[in-house]
Amino acid sequence: MSIQLLLFFFLTLPSAFGVGPSQVEPLEWQEPHILSHDKGTDLRPLATWKLRLKKMRLVKKDDLGVVYDFIAHHTPEGFRLGQKEAKKITKGHLIFVGCSMIYGDGVQDTETTPAQVSNLVEGWHVYNLGVQGASAKEHLYLWRNFSLNEAIKEENGVLLYNHFSDHFERVSYTWRYLSWASPILPVWDYVPEKHDFVYKGINSESIDWKFSQLMNQLGLTYMWLRATSHFVPLKLSNKIPMMIDYLLAIKKEYLRQFPKGRFIVTKSVLNPWVPAEMYHLEETFLKALSAANLEVWDDKQIDRDFISAGKKNDDWMIPRDGHPLPKLHKWNADILAGHIQNL
Repeated sequence: MSIQLLLFFFLTLPSAFGVGPSQVEPLEWQEPHILSHDKGTDLRPLATWKLRLKKMRLVKKDDLGVVYDFIAHHTPEGFRLGQKEAKKITKGHLIFVGCSMIYGDGVQDTETTPAQVSNLVEGWHVYNLGVQGASAKEHLYLWRNFSLNEAIKEENGVLLYNHFSDHFERVSYTWRYLSWASPILPVWDYVPEKHDFVYKGINSESIDWKFSQLMNQLGLTYMWLRATSHFVPLKLSNKIPMMIDYLLAIKKEYLRQFPKGRFIVTKSVLNPWVPAEMYHLEETFLKALSAANLEVWDDKQIDRDFISAGKKNDDWMIPRDGHPLPKLHKWNADILAGHIQNL
């Protein structure tokens, strides 16, 4: 992948919720470590892993001013740093996989969920493999194509896949998702009869993505999204089988590289104020996870308790954004650490 394409992505990086563009200021470059793969030169590492940026500043603004302003550091593989280094690795790797909720948009390195978990558990090497704007389709691309075991040395361990309700739209390539999606994120064709996926390229090669960007340029996105949601409503519950197959595929690729590993799905409590209608979708999804023999830590009741306790969105989420403040990351870290200590 060219440095021009990488910079194009950085300078047009959308937020996971389409609030507005984020501007990246490179502060320190590094020689990237491109993990081994067997797909030839056609394979493109995801720029969302910040392979070339050892240190960067990311600022997001809107008409009211600065939404967030933070500095992030990355390993040569693009993993975000900030986790406390264990005195001794006795239990193995603890890999956090997810989107910007795990990466930690809007907060400093030591304030992310993986970083705060690393302060609460002992004996684990904690990794933050969060990818901004991602979902299961990006992580399938990475685990299927790259030798992540080159960067993660511990044979034993656990992968925690953080599921967030918005991921249903992302794997479905909805018009709302395409309106803010990065041009270089992967496109898959789902083959339900085989429970598998065929890689088709990246968003910028997709006609649907190009049309969505045209709507953006013409200032017609809002009207287009209203029209499509009204005339072509999407029932996300129909996408549950596809999401299950994505997770099973990621689990398969993870265990291929780490046969002694353990794959667990965590239900995000990083944004507990999901619309009420999403609860039914999540309950149905939970049953499907169980039927597929996918291990899951379900903490949705904690979401309800959180709200009933009088917690207010603006006190826990970044104002005018959809990402958690540090204290909500800490809330989530406390919950996950409780599970981890019982492993």
